[in-house]
Amino acid sequence: MRHVDKILINNPKDVEKVWSIFNKYKEDIDVSSGRYTIDGKSVMGLMMFIGTPVDVDLPGYPSDTVLDLLREDLVPWIYEKRGTKS
Repeated sequence: MRHVDKILINNPKDVEKVWSIFNKYKEDIDVSSGRYTIDGKSVMGLMMFIGTPVDVDLPGYPSDTVLDLLREDLVPWIYEKRGTKS
């Protein structure tokens, strides 16, 4: 699993933007907070986390390029930078 960063989605408009970003990648994207983990490509799941800092992870072993591109796309929502490997 590759850890991306912790992001904060503040409103439904942000959900729409982040959801669009996640859906342009073919890789699976997990979003989690505490014991809850959802598919990052689920708009309803993302709505659940409005106002809550969440961890963004890429299961499996995506390339460094994919990781870097996703981090770049998520810059407006970065809450906390994280390491790259678990």
